[in-house]
Amino acid sequence: MSVNNIVDKEVKPEYIDKIIVSHLGGNSSETDDMLLLEWISSSRENLNYFSEIKAVWYATGQYRTELQDKMKNAGTRPVGRRTLSRALYSLAAIALILSAAFLGFRTAGRNTVTVENVNSKTERVVLPDGTAIWLYEGSRLSYNEKRYDDRRKVKLSGEADLDVASNKLRPFVLTCPKITVKVLGTVFNVKDYPDRADAQTTLAEGAVELTLNRSSNKVSMREGQRVTYDQHTKDFKIEEVNTSRLSLRRLGIISLEDVTINDIVFRLQNEFGRHVYFTEPDVDLKKRYVFNYPENAGLEDIISLLEVVTSTEIEIE
Repeated sequence: MSVNNIVDKEVKPEYIDKIIVSHLGGNSSETDDMLLLEWISSSRENLNYFSEIKAVWYATGQYRTELQDKMKNAGTRPVGRRTLSRALYSLAAIALILSAAFLGFRTAGRNTVTVENVNSKTERVVLPDGTAIWLYEGSRLSYNEKRYDDRRKVKLSGEADLDVASNKLRPFVLTCPKITVKVLGTVFNVKDYPDRADAQTTLAEGAVELTLNRSSNKVSMREGQRVTYDQHTKDFKIEEVNTSRLSLRRLGIISLEDVTINDIVFRLQNEFGRHVYFTEPDVDLKKRYVFNYPENAGLEDIISLLEVVTSTEIEIE
C-alpha cells in the first residue's frame, strides 16, 4: 500500500496528535514518520500546526514524559488537537514557572527592586502577586517590594510583555516615561523608551486604560487593539492587530511575524553569537514567514525547526 493510500485511510485529524507526540518523543515507527511527513506536506495549515506543537514541546522539558503517558493511556480513543494543545501549553507553563531565572541585573535598596535587562535574550520577572513580565533588552523596571501588595505600582522604561495577575480590589498601575497603563488583570505589551518620540501599547486579553502622563487624556482599549502615541503630534493612533504573539510569549515562545529568512537568521546570530548560513544557492529571500520557537531552546533545535518551516538547509558554523 502506498504512503498516500495509508494517509487517506488511516490518518484522521483526531489521531494525528498521537503520531506527533510519538515522533517528538522518539518512539514513532518508520510508518508513523512517513505518515507524519506526508500529512505535514499536504497543507500549509498542517505544517504550521506541527511547527507550533514542536515549539511548545521544546518548552515542556522534563514534563514531556507526563504528556506521553497521557497519550499512551488514551488507547484508541480519539485525541483532538485542542486536547494536545491544552496539555502541551499547561505543561510548558509549569516548566517555565519552575525554571524561571533572572538574566540581567537585579538590585535592591530602600525596599526598591530594580531589574535591568542588558542581554539579547528577553528576561522573565515574576512580581510578588504572580504577575509575569518579560523584559526586553535595554529595558528597566522597578517597584517597591515592601509596598507592592498594597499598591501594585511598577515603573518601566523600555519594552515588556505583561501577564498581570487579576485583583479587582487593587488595579495594577504601570508608569512609563510618556504613558501610564492601569489594569485589573490582563495580557499586554508596552513599548516606551525615553529617547523615542512614540509610545505603544498592545492588548491581547482583558482591558486596560491608557493615560498620557501629565494630562487628562485617556484611552480605553479592547482586546486586539494597538494604541500608539506620538509625542510630536500629541495624537493617539488606534489599530486592530494580531495579538497571538503575546499569548505565545506567556509560555516562553518567541513569535516572529511577517519576517524573511534573513530576518530570522540575523536574530539568531545576534542571540547566540554564532554564524548561521544557507547551503542552498537559490533561497527565496523575499518570502515572508511566521516563525515560533521556545526561548529556552538551543540553537541546533531552533535551526531544525526553521529548516522544516522554510524547507531550506541551514548550517551552523
